[in-house]
Amino acid sequence: MREGFFAMRSSSFIRKMNLQNKLMVIFSIAFVVPFIVFGFLSYLNIQNTLQKKTLISNSDIIKHMQISIDVYFEDIEKIAENIIKDKSFNSGIGKQEEDYKDKIKYITSNEELFGKLSNILIQKKEVMSVYLYTRSNISYFVNFEDTIDQKYTPKNEQWFIQAIEEGEGPTILAPFIDLQTNRKSLKVIPVIYPIKGFSKAGGVQSSNIGIMQLNVNFNILRDFCSINDNEEKDIYVVDKYGDTIYSNKGDAVKTHIKDTIWNTVQQNGEGNFVVNTNGNQNGISYKTSEYTGWTIIMVANNHQLIKDMTYIKMYTIIFIIVILFLFLFLSIFISRSISRPIKLLEDIVTQIETKQFEVPLQIEKKEHIGLLSDHFNKLVDAINNMLMKINYHHQKEKEQEYKILEAQINPHFIYNSLNAIRWMATMQHANEIANLIISLINLLKSSIKLGQTFISIEEEINQIRDYISLQQLRYYDSFTVEFHMDEEVKSYKTIKFVLQPIVENAIFHGLDHEKMNGKIEISIAKFDDFIEYCVKDNGKGMDKDTQKKLLDKCVKEKGFNGIGINNVNERIKNYFGTDYGINIQSEIGEGTSVSIIIPCILYEGEELNDKGIDR
Repeated sequence: MREGFFAMRSSSFIRKMNLQNKLMVIFSIAFVVPFIVFGFLSYLNIQNTLQKKTLISNSDIIKHMQISIDVYFEDIEKIAENIIKDKSFNSGIGKQEEDYKDKIKYITSNEELFGKLSNILIQKKEVMSVYLYTRSNISYFVNFEDTIDQKYTPKNEQWFIQAIEEGEGPTILAPFIDLQTNRKSLKVIPVIYPIKGFSKAGGVQSSNIGIMQLNVNFNILRDFCSINDNEEKDIYVVDKYGDTIYSNKGDAVKTHIKDTIWNTVQQNGEGNFVVNTNGNQNGISYKTSEYTGWTIIMVANNHQLIKDMTYIKMYTIIFIIVILFLFLFLSIFISRSISRPIKLLEDIVTQIETKQFEVPLQIEKKEHIGLLSDHFNKLVDAINNMLMKINYHHQKEKEQEYKILEAQINPHFIYNSLNAIRWMATMQHANEIANLIISLINLLKSSIKLGQTFISIEEEINQIRDYISLQQLRYYDSFTVEFHMDEEVKSYKTIKFVLQPIVENAIFHGLDHEKMNGKIEISIAKFDDFIEYCVKDNGKGMDKDTQKKLLDKCVKEKGFNGIGINNVNERIKNYFGTDYGINIQSEIGEGTSVSIIIPCILYEGEELNDKGIDR
């Protein structure tokens, strides 16, 4: 109930507000709220962007670390392989003095072996020592800095047993204390290389005759994984089991990486993600080496990831406050500039309603509503002009209808007069004159139907026969006409006066009436979905320019009924489409052939209005 009452009071309060206050409320809802939301979302977006960029940067750092480590150990492998695959090196491993016939050869062989092992320490300063153990319990030690503990042997160590029995390639062990020296405190990264023997035939044996152990200084990981001391980031190098090999926080060595991190790292070779640890968000970047099998993990505290967000947040709040004050000022100004002219417009419109558009709107042009005033006055003028045009066109329409009726009266008078003459000629047995008058009457009857656009093909043929009868009498039967048509085409629809301009052009311009051998063939045939008229004559023919002019819109050549060939062509295209029309083929001295294409449409008559005009 209280909520409903509050809503009603709020609605009533808003309705009672004036226009200016309503505009301010609308502006606040439409702009201030979205702006605050936009500012908040922008802040979150910037935070996420900074976090992503930091993670990507961290990922690039550990990728560089991983590459450096891999390249280093690959270089060591190349050096070691060049030695252990050397036949002379392998042949000297494990032999005693008595195995040589000459003591000098024994000494020389040992010197060469120790020289090759020493060369590794010379090329790689980080390699602290090289140990070579054979199955025959003969060992070789090269160490430039420490003395060797001859009593210690690793033959009972699990890694040693596995390497000499099953080892196939280089193996990087987890760091441990080098017990072969008397110092017993040097931490190294052992790299184990199994040594294959050679048979007498020169082939490589399947079993290992010994192993070579290169001890890399453990501090090399510190060099490869060093970062700026000011950066609050933890670096971990872990083996394939998740145990820490190295950490820039020394107390983390030999501990298992947290399951919340390790479970995700195991699923992919590299990537970035964020994990919550003890209420804090930590950005994790990691990459696993395919060569060493080690994974470098960088853990960046969320505080370090977004340490710049405090300043951004402060600047964002200040910016929003400034914009809000600026908007408040603008909203007051804009609401006043809109509401005051609208109130004035309301008063003026009220006056216009009572005075029937006699009072024009007059608002200062500098105001935005001044444009509305101009448009309103133009609208009133346009309405008045439109009413005047409507009255004018209505009057013209009445006059046109009168002229149409008047135009029909004159042909009717001529038609009635000719009909009387025909009866007189018949009574006096002047049959030829009577037939001539009948043909003329029929043509006049066709012309009287001014509003009729379409007729049947049968009516069109009857009209053209009457027209030809008149022209044959005029030219003393100097030409003949033959009709060829399918009976079924007579019931189809055509435009009025299609054939007459074509036949007229053949009689007046095509035939040579002095030779008295003129011939015109008129054929009408129905195809699948169209009807083709064809009018051929054996006259003089015409060139291409003349053919083009006959179909040119700009040429105003007309027959007795005011219709030219180009007019027929345009009427066909307008009524039936551009796929239909007239085509002319002619050559000088070879006659002319004109084809007319129209669609197959059955004729069903035309509906006429009460004034004899088709609708």
